Amino acid sequence: MISKNLAYPPTYSLVISAFVDQLKGGDTWYYNLTTDGNSNIGTILSKQYATYDSAIYGMNERIRQLYSD
Repeated sequence: MISKNLAYPPTYSLVISAFVDQLKGGDTWYYNLTTDGNSNIGTILSKQYATYDSAIYGMNERIRQLYSD
Protein backbone atom coordinates (compact mmCIF):
# COMPACT_ATOMS: atom_id res chain seq x y z
CA MET A 1 0.00 0.00 0.00
CA ILE A 2 1.25 3.47 -0.87
CA SER A 3 1.20 5.72 2.17
CA LYS A 4 2.87 8.74 0.55
CA ASN A 5 2.68 9.64 -3.11
CA LEU A 6 5.14 12.55 -3.10
CA ALA A 7 8.50 13.18 -1.48
CA TYR A 8 6.88 16.02 0.46
CA PRO A 9 3.20 15.89 1.37
CA PRO A 10 1.14 18.60 -0.34
CA THR A 11 -0.05 21.58 1.68
CA TYR A 12 -3.42 21.53 -0.08
CA SER A 13 -5.49 18.87 -1.77
CA LEU A 14 -4.40 18.38 -5.36
CA VAL A 15 -7.00 18.59 -8.12
CA ILE A 16 -6.31 15.53 -10.27
CA SER A 17 -9.40 15.74 -12.48
CA ALA A 18 -11.91 18.47 -13.32
CA PHE A 19 -14.71 18.52 -15.85
CA VAL A 20 -18.10 20.05 -16.66
CA ASP A 21 -20.83 17.89 -18.15
CA GLN A 22 -24.50 18.16 -19.06
CA LEU A 23 -26.99 15.98 -17.22
CA LYS A 24 -28.34 13.28 -19.54
CA GLY A 25 -31.86 13.98 -20.67
CA GLY A 26 -31.78 17.48 -19.23
CA ASP A 27 -30.62 20.97 -19.97
CA THR A 28 -28.58 21.63 -16.83
CA TRP A 29 -24.85 21.42 -16.25
CA TYR A 30 -22.67 20.35 -13.30
CA TYR A 31 -18.98 20.11 -12.47
CA ASN A 32 -16.98 17.28 -10.96
CA LEU A 33 -13.65 17.72 -9.16
CA THR A 34 -11.53 14.76 -8.11
CA THR A 35 -9.00 15.65 -5.42
CA ASP A 36 -6.16 13.84 -3.71
CA GLY A 37 -5.40 14.94 -0.17
CA ASN A 38 -2.21 12.90 0.34
CA SER A 39 -3.57 9.52 -0.87
CA ASN A 40 -7.08 10.30 0.31
CA ILE A 41 -8.97 10.61 -2.98
CA GLY A 42 -12.33 12.38 -2.94
CA THR A 43 -14.91 13.76 -5.34
CA ILE A 44 -16.75 17.08 -5.25
CA LEU A 45 -19.98 17.22 -7.26
CA SER A 46 -21.68 20.54 -7.78
CA LYS A 47 -25.25 21.69 -7.83
CA GLN A 48 -26.96 21.99 -11.20
CA TYR A 49 -26.31 25.11 -13.26
CA ALA A 50 -28.49 26.54 -16.03
CA THR A 51 -25.60 27.16 -18.45
CA TYR A 52 -22.20 25.71 -19.26
CA ASP A 53 -20.55 29.06 -18.52
CA SER A 54 -22.08 29.31 -15.05
CA ALA A 55 -20.88 25.76 -14.26
CA ILE A 56 -17.35 26.76 -15.32
CA TYR A 57 -17.46 29.87 -13.13
CA GLY A 58 -18.75 27.78 -10.21
CA MET A 59 -15.99 25.20 -10.69
CA ASN A 60 -13.29 27.88 -10.82
CA GLU A 61 -14.65 29.46 -7.64
CA ARG A 62 -14.58 26.08 -5.86
CA ILE A 63 -10.98 25.48 -6.95
CA ARG A 64 -10.07 28.96 -5.69
CA GLN A 65 -11.63 28.08 -2.32
CA LEU A 66 -9.61 24.85 -2.14
CA TYR A 67 -6.35 26.78 -2.50
CA SER A 68 -7.20 29.82 -0.40
CA ASP A 69 -7.66 28.00 2.93
